[in-house]
Amino acid sequence: MALSTKQAPAGQLKRPHFHLVWKPAGQPNASWKWQLFGYYWRETPRRLHVVLSLRGMAVWAASLSFAAYLIAAAVLVAIWDRSPYNQVGYLDVVLPTRWSDLRALRGKGLIAEGIAEIRAKRYATGIMRLTQGVARNPKDFTGRLELARIYVALGQLHRAQDFLIEGLDLGTPPRAYRDTLLALTAYMADHEKVLALVARLERSADAESQRQMLSWKASALEKLERVADLNELRQRLRATTPSIAVEAAWARTQLAAGAPKIALAELRRDRARFGTPVEGLELELKLAAASHDLAVVDEAVAAWLKLDSAGAVPRAREIVARITLEQTELARERIRQYFLHFGDNAPSAQLLFRVLFRETDVNWVRFAFGEAEAAGTVSIPVRMTWVEALMNAGEFVEAARQLSITRKAIVTEKFADRDWSIGTQRVIDCITAPTPSTESSLVDFFAEHRLTPDAYLFAWRTLLRAKSPIAFKFSGIANNRFPALRLGESNAEQAVLTTIKLPVAEPPLPKAVATAPTPTTPQTTNAEEAAKALPTEGHARNELKRIDGFIAVHDWDRAFEALQTVERANFDVLRGECAWRRLQIHGERAELFQLTSAARIYLRSPAANQTALRTLAERWSDRRHRESLLALLRETARQFPAATWAALKLKNAESELIVAPDDNITLPQK
Repeated sequence: MALSTKQAPAGQLKRPHFHLVWKPAGQPNASWKWQLFGYYWRETPRRLHVVLSLRGMAVWAASLSFAAYLIAAAVLVAIWDRSPYNQVGYLDVVLPTRWSDLRALRGKGLIAEGIAEIRAKRYATGIMRLTQGVARNPKDFTGRLELARIYVALGQLHRAQDFLIEGLDLGTPPRAYRDTLLALTAYMADHEKVLALVARLERSADAESQRQMLSWKASALEKLERVADLNELRQRLRATTPSIAVEAAWARTQLAAGAPKIALAELRRDRARFGTPVEGLELELKLAAASHDLAVVDEAVAAWLKLDSAGAVPRAREIVARITLEQTELARERIRQYFLHFGDNAPSAQLLFRVLFRETDVNWVRFAFGEAEAAGTVSIPVRMTWVEALMNAGEFVEAARQLSITRKAIVTEKFADRDWSIGTQRVIDCITAPTPSTESSLVDFFAEHRLTPDAYLFAWRTLLRAKSPIAFKFSGIANNRFPALRLGESNAEQAVLTTIKLPVAEPPLPKAVATAPTPTTPQTTNAEEAAKALPTEGHARNELKRIDGFIAVHDWDRAFEALQTVERANFDVLRGECAWRRLQIHGERAELFQLTSAARIYLRSPAANQTALRTLAERWSDRRHRESLLALLRETARQFPAATWAALKLKNAESELIVAPDDNITLPQK
């Protein structure tokens, strides 16, 4: 039977015949192409035979698959390389041995991009990238730390703390990570947790880090008033490597116990062991002033200024020492010199005011404020400290006046400053004009806003000092937000609380009837007093016009008082109009809970007007009214899904919700 690889002779051809061989050698007479297939002709009968090589197909399939794999990897890396922060290389994608690192490398790149976006002040994108990066690479402590700082800047302290603690299970954190976690925990006044964290971190820290963490441990023991434990720690360290931080904490406990001379004597005796660090000189100056040792005060001041001749801290501490030593004229002269040198530096001016506020009486803060005003160097933080000093002294009328000046100055400043001013105003109102309205405003504001632990602590102490009945409810709100504060649990606070008289609940007012009363002899000719009776609907409408006048001049307190009088009459036909005025008042006062309720009533009433709502939303488009605008838009979009303008404006407002980290929430550094 003859075989041929040439074309078959003319004539009718039969269907080609296919068959398989393992390799081309299995059919040597065929004409092979690419070692994949071959063909030949069988002349009797005439038929084309096609031979397929199994080994050839396997080789070609493997080759094409490998080529596709390499090309796909190259395309993927090229896409990722569009970002300048990409950490994934070609070999990371191609080599299977590196696939386990791909997710971490992607996370590392996203974290780097997120940090760059944050520094470029594109906060929404930066936070999104950081979150994605940490999710892919949870062991990246740099990304975790940066994201935790963002949470702190947004006031989400508990979330930041839990996030940092969660990272401790993933490896040994760097020093900056440990310091931030301890600083945050101390800032939240959770000193028991500080001790627990120090005990946990000490096991994996090096010798230098362990010495540094001693300051956190000593500070926590001091705040918890565990003097015996602090003294035991001090005695143990003195035998080996004494710590100035532990010595300082112990000395402060002696100072609080009225024994500064003992602490001063030991500190000066051990100076050779500690050297002359700034911490030691500051402590020595304070102890010497409390001991009324003028020679040691002069010596410590001279030594400190020699180390830091241009610094504001030694001069501020000297002023306090002179005041403690009752060197009045010298202290006043030092204050004048201080503002002459540091008046143009706002942080330095704030430093002096904070020191005077914490360690002297209000008269010295008043004198310094007068000097700052004369020099024209009064900053917003200085005014804030001055208001707090007046409140501490019980001068609430003057504090309210100064606060009104301060609030005008901080309209365009940081949100934390604005929240401080509103919260402080609520506290003053509760003390000077204790009514259910002012107390409700205080409780709602502190319950809804993310304020610092210091803000809750200052408000609590002020209310307790003024023996305000709202202190009971306020302590519950503060302890719920920051359980470690434990407000109202100490013996001294309990003693003050027992002296506060709770108001007796008044019976509810009867519902007024919208009919004309029986004519009687008027009891008063005063228009405002007569308006309180509200005998007719027409009289109520006239009162609403008067309220509109108060709103026009931004007299929110009088407007709210008059509105309550109208609402007491309970005319159903005026319910929507009253709600309209109420939501304006609550919006200006940032009372979000009451604002939402008023908006809901207004939007469900026949008086609802989309044009008026849009006008109000435009008026609240500034940063000062951001929270009020969001509350109004959310309720409008919920009640009227067809109001596309509200949904669009809400989307734009929420996209700007992520703001820059606020300096007022920056964690204290040790």
